[in-house]
Amino acid sequence: MSSTTFLRELPLVTARRYADAELSRKATPDQLAWLHAHPLLWLRALTQVRRDVESHIAKARAGIAHLKPVGGSTARREAMEAWLAARREVEAESLRRLHFRRLVDKRADEVKSLIGSNPFNLSVGDAVDIMLKLAELAREGDMEAVIDMATHLAKRWAKEGQS
Repeated sequence: MSSTTFLRELPLVTARRYADAELSRKATPDQLAWLHAHPLLWLRALTQVRRDVESHIAKARAGIAHLKPVGGSTARREAMEAWLAARREVEAESLRRLHFRRLVDKRADEVKSLIGSNPFNLSVGDAVDIMLKLAELAREGDMEAVIDMATHLAKRWAKEGQS
């Protein structure tokens, strides 16, 4: 990555692009070297990919829930057949996405082994994840969830600090 690219793009965005390329086996040697040089960012990008996959699965399943017919009649039978066909299609796509998620999880485990067992590295990575989740909740306007999550984490960390 050139210095001008770094100035234009946040490192986590770069990590996500490179992780996506690596997962699709299209990463260049320079991109792979960058990922290996920045394993924490790579792990965070893989966490985002995993979250995106899970979100796509949930949205697809929720998207057909309203199509399920109610009541009884011939029209209901036809609607039920259409809903079942849509459901089979969504489930087939979900299976492909779950397979991809397993690949992402495997890659994340490999990246974790690059990081090692240094607890500082993992806590920094966890802090990044937490901040991203809090920012996402705030962007959605769910300030109650932000407060609940922050309170829960503060209590947990206080408890861990006492032990």
